[in-house]
Amino acid sequence: MTEENQPIEVEQFHAFTFMFKQKVLKKHYVKFFGTHRSARHQMLNAFGTEWAFQYDESHFAGQAEEYDMTELLPEQFEEYLTKQREQDEADRLEDLE
Repeated sequence: MTEENQPIEVEQFHAFTFMFKQKVLKKHYVKFFGTHRSARHQMLNAFGTEWAFQYDESHFAGQAEEYDMTELLPEQFEEYLTKQREQDEADRLEDLE
């Protein structure tokens, strides 16, 4: 921490998890490299605001195994986002019935 009580901006991998309500994405995580801020910006560009938590490398260590999560690679993002949108729409329509 700096004197201003702000975290030092170190470039490293940051893992992002998804919300349990996201039936397609919930057991997955993605990783972006950069500072806390730049990694978060990359996540917002890729997935918008629908995700759960951001972890730096040290805080995410072991969590994928403990919670049986699978990493999504960049080439899989669009496929899984499409599946999640389809699931969200199906859930919305089910709620209307």
